[in-house]
Amino acid sequence: MRFFWLAVVVLSSLCPVPAAAAKRIALVIGNSGYQAVGALPNPVKDASVIAKTLQSLGFETDLATDLTAQGFRDALKTFSGRSQTAEIALVYYAGHGVEFDGTNFLVPVDAKLARKGDVRFEAIALEDVREAASGASKLRLVILDACRNNPFPMLGKDGTRGVSRGLAKVEPGANELVAYAARENTVAGDGDGDNSPFASALAKRLGEPGVEINFLFRRVRDDVLQATGNSQEPFVYGTLGVEEIYLNPAAVVAAPEDPAKTALADPVSKAANGSCNAILVNVAGSEDCLKPGSVFRDAESGPQMVVLPAGVSLMGSSPQEIALLKKQYAASAEFFDSEATQITVRIPQALAVGRSHVTRGEFAAFAEATGFKSDGGCDVFDGKDWKTDAAASWQAPGFAQDNQHPVVCVNVDEALAYAKWLSDKTGKTYRLLSEAEAEYAARGAVQATPQPRYFFGDKDRDLCTYANVADRTGEVKFPSWSGAPCKDGFVFTAPVASFKPNPFGLYDVAGNVWTWTSDCWNDTNAGNPGDGSARTSGDCNFNVIRGGSWLDGPQLQRTDLRNYNRGARRYNVLGFRIARTIDP
Repeated sequence: MRFFWLAVVVLSSLCPVPAAAAKRIALVIGNSGYQAVGALPNPVKDASVIAKTLQSLGFETDLATDLTAQGFRDALKTFSGRSQTAEIALVYYAGHGVEFDGTNFLVPVDAKLARKGDVRFEAIALEDVREAASGASKLRLVILDACRNNPFPMLGKDGTRGVSRGLAKVEPGANELVAYAARENTVAGDGDGDNSPFASALAKRLGEPGVEINFLFRRVRDDVLQATGNSQEPFVYGTLGVEEIYLNPAAVVAAPEDPAKTALADPVSKAANGSCNAILVNVAGSEDCLKPGSVFRDAESGPQMVVLPAGVSLMGSSPQEIALLKKQYAASAEFFDSEATQITVRIPQALAVGRSHVTRGEFAAFAEATGFKSDGGCDVFDGKDWKTDAAASWQAPGFAQDNQHPVVCVNVDEALAYAKWLSDKTGKTYRLLSEAEAEYAARGAVQATPQPRYFFGDKDRDLCTYANVADRTGEVKFPSWSGAPCKDGFVFTAPVASFKPNPFGLYDVAGNVWTWTSDCWNDTNAGNPGDGSARTSGDCNFNVIRGGSWLDGPQLQRTDLRNYNRGARRYNVLGFRIARTIDP
């Protein structure tokens, strides 16, 4: 039995590349014929199936097998030159890999590694492979399918850390992903077939059109878990930017099957007389005829907005659902009374809603432009209790974030200040969503018909496909958690738009961070205006919040769920999403 590890390193540029410049190249290497430690049966086969798959996707692919150290370096040098004119550059390697003093190396077939220091001269550092792909303008992807057991005895002597326990953890930078086929310090099996479980799963998932790269590797993870009886779990470290990236973009993701939702995806054309048959939106000084689901942006530093149609929604939960919730969560039965009154809400005209929560980068643009300073600290969760941390802020919420994560530790007044700044900057009316708009937007349906518990269905186990929630990933760090029966790969916040969108094309309407609304808190839906506007009477020291967060389990991720927090306080589970009035 041989063992493998897989690392995927992705760097993504947010700058669009003209279609004419799009060039996709791949270097695929398989090393089987090792001279000092015996041949490996699968790497050449693994490389061959991956090369064939990439060629079918339009990659200009070079396949190289059984490379010596000099051959390896020559191949990387040639590929480095080609990557300077590429949009996407991909390297796949199968063969031996070792860790030495915390550095990962790929092993050519002529390496002897007779002494522990020889690895630096006879093997290829992972950094050199990454550098060879660094010239690509949009995506640099390195996939390493390398032997994890230590076949070179000298590397395990003289106190050197044993390689057989797994490779060192990689710390990605901004817009960089590192994915292991098995968590650090664990091993991955070769399987019983002609290809490793990874190569088989990767080739299969690369062949599926219209799968965004984050979901592609999640599907590879699930395939490997199933193939190995849950003994081997791939794991991804790091984040990408907000831009969606497809290795196989040949087909568009299918539209929803619900006829009411399918209608949202109908193409829009102007009538013969030039009138708009859809929604006329004034964007950056010009009038655009946009369909529901269209995405636009008024300001370069502002958020992407999605056009939502007018519609009708049922707000609140049915008596049957309330009874089921109280039975399922008996200890907190009274919590659900606030949503027990079900009312009909009409959203009278189209509006634009943030495609995701306002990000830290977008909020930073506001802070820089206005000189905004945050004081007073932020309420943070330490694994057991909430406490006010005077040093915490939107820039330091108590866990690692980058500019693609949702901003947190922002109170209602600060969210409103951001909306005013964006309104002044663009000449358009930006604001917080009302509670009714937030539920309508999250549901993603235009008709007042009974809806499932979540916008995607009723199963808790499916939450990790659509939302960043308390789950088995978080239970590793916080054993007291009782979350969803799945793994979403994140303990704290995830980059926005990391999960599948709802039928309106909105991301993170459940999970990641709670969303401030403009409504004062009332302990019942009864009395809501019913026209989509905010409810400005009640206990206005508290604002309604919607959507659930990374800290919350299934019961707090439901689309009907109502909650509240003191509007003047900041929390590291709470951010905001903005709305924009559509005025041609």
